[in-house]
Amino acid sequence: DLSLLSPAAFIENSLLSIDLLSTVPTVTVIIKNAETDEVVLYATDLNVDKVYIDLTGEGKGKYTLEIQLPKEAFTGDFELE
Repeated sequence: DLSLLSPAAFIENSLLSIDLLSTVPTVTVIIKNAETDEVVLYATDLNVDKVYIDLTGEGKGKYTLEIQLPKEAFTGDFELE
């Protein structure tokens, strides 16, 4: 079952790429500053298999990434340098 695969997220410089591995009807991406819990980005996309987010302008530090799919959610941490 493809829904058991978790999305793959990569950060390169300030570009965050999320590969959802299959096309999903809706995905919501939330990025929070891990230290202050402040939401720096909240975006919803429809019918996509990949999401690209440009984080240029965000400060250095640790962030939490939340990927919400119709039936499940994934979270992970990353760092901007």
